[in-house]
Amino acid sequence: MLKPYYKSDSIPETNEEDVKRLVANSFDEIILEESKDVLLEIYAPWCGHCRSLEPMYNQLAKHLRGIDSLVIAKMDGTTNEHPRARKVGFPTVLFFPAGN
Repeated sequence: MLKPYYKSDSIPETNEEDVKRLVANSFDEIILEESKDVLLEIYAPWCGHCRSLEPMYNQLAKHLRGIDSLVIAKMDGTTNEHPRARKVGFPTVLFFPAGN
């Protein structure tokens, strides 16, 4: 059986920042985590609105980093694609409840 191909950056070797870097190849592992809610920003490096959102998104992640059941993440929507990451435009912010 053929599997669909989706663009993906390489999985980051380290991911210790407050805002976790998500790529298509690690999407299911992080999003489908049964015990964690995930807030995901899908961005484009060239997007002015995304760049304006970045400081506030980073501040939100820093403020909420003590909540173990919450992951704040971002994914470059120009180099990663996944069927669950449906973007309407840039930026797109999606919430995935735990166990979803």
